[in-house]
Amino acid sequence: MFLHYWGGSHRTFAPVIARLSSGTTVLSYDNRGSGAARELPGPYGIEQLADDVLDVASQLVTGPYILAGHSMGGQAAQLVASRRPKAWQDWSALRPPRRSPSWTHRRQRPYRTPTTAARRWRMHSNTR
Repeated sequence: MFLHYWGGSHRTFAPVIARLSSGTTVLSYDNRGSGAARELPGPYGIEQLADDVLDVASQLVTGPYILAGHSMGGQAAQLVASRRPKAWQDWSALRPPRRSPSWTHRRQRPYRTPTTAARRWRMHSNTR
């Protein structure tokens, strides 16, 4: 499940999604307040975005899933991971904001680096 940055859309991760193996199920959607979901009512904070992720996952995902979030999406992924630690298999926050939100906890799993996520999903760059 891919979570885009503020101002992005479900197309943000299209190049990454295109490189995933054909047997991989991928979910990418427009966050509340962006793209096709622009008209959904607020609030547009991280708490609401995390609620939306959990709602979408409960309706469309069976079994543990992998979360990858960029910037604001990374913060939402972190919050989702802390709320439902057994629902996900792995998660990655790509370039999250430096300031830690007030709900973070020292015992959470650390951020994954983009390199770790790339290795996990078997994505290899052609550039060096």
